[in-house]
Amino acid sequence: MKKREGGILAWAAAVFLLVGMAAGCSRSEEARYQLNPKQPVMITVWNYYNGQTKQAFDNLVSRFNETVGTEMGIIVDSVSYGDVNQLAEEAYNSAIGRLGADAMPNLFAAYPENAYRIDVLGKLVDLNQYFSEDELKVYRADFLQDCSFGGNYGLKILPVVRSTENLFLNKTDWDRFAGDTGVRLDRLSTWEGGG
Repeated sequence: MKKREGGILAWAAAVFLLVGMAAGCSRSEEARYQLNPKQPVMITVWNYYNGQTKQAFDNLVSRFNETVGTEMGIIVDSVSYGDVNQLAEEAYNSAIGRLGADAMPNLFAAYPENAYRIDVLGKLVDLNQYFSEDELKVYRADFLQDCSFGGNYGLKILPVVRSTENLFLNKTDWDRFAGDTGVRLDRLSTWEGGG
């Protein structure tokens, strides 16, 4: 559950980072995109959360809307599609303009393969224009490469969940396990070493 909560927090942080970037457009665009609390901008976020995960994310969205969002003039609307496959299909239907599909959201959770098929349709923005090099340095370079679909396509997705994957071990239990099996802790220096 802790890993799941960490993923929610990372995803929420990315949403609010991107929403914040909407407020921080380049100076030439600033007048055009000036935020006004009296005329708030609606940002729609599609996710696949349900149960406790959905409740936690919705609480973060509500907290943002009631504080920073109100002050800046940004309202986030969170929509859950229940599971990752349903969300992928809804996002794709929206991107191709299928009859009866909802309009494309501003942000949505996606695995690279679904994001790629939507990008092929020209429906994803290059996120590089919203980040400085220093801001991108907080992500692993290989993760960002995957988010560019392995080529020079621009940064199309943020590795918010992947970049927060961690392995936590109970030292007491590890020592007992290592004593029984002869496995050394340095074997876990890479994900592949744990296999």
